[in-house]
Amino acid sequence: MDNSNISAIHEQDIKLEQHPQFEGVNIAWLINRDSIDNNHISCAIVEMNESAHVKAHTHPFEDDIVYCLRGSAKIWIEGRGDVELEQGSFVRVPAGVGHRLHSFANGFKAFDIFAVDPGKFAKSKSIQSDDKPVVSFLTEN
Repeated sequence: MDNSNISAIHEQDIKLEQHPQFEGVNIAWLINRDSIDNNHISCAIVEMNESAHVKAHTHPFEDDIVYCLRGSAKIWIEGRGDVELEQGSFVRVPAGVGHRLHSFANGFKAFDIFAVDPGKFAKSKSIQSDDKPVVSFLTEN
């Protein structure tokens, strides 16, 4: 058995950085499919301050799975509307479905997983290698 890809990260070792696309959002990648021999999943800790602005967007080739660790927020999901998130809440947004987190309160913090749909894996891989975005923004925010 090959144990070379086993990793453990402790809370004190997590370094949050400003999200490159969303103001007021900090992110720390725990697993990034671009940096390990993984190709199908990325995991991050995200924190949003009360004034954070996340544009409506989709992930064309991957599900966005959010588990709320602290605070509260709402997530607008295309075809569903707003869903309340509070500590212990879980939501899965399927690949290609528009969504937007908003209304952050009480130091919102979440565990966010991006899981490539196996049937769409080859497309996702080719899009990334062509330096095209894996996130598509919707025109309505």
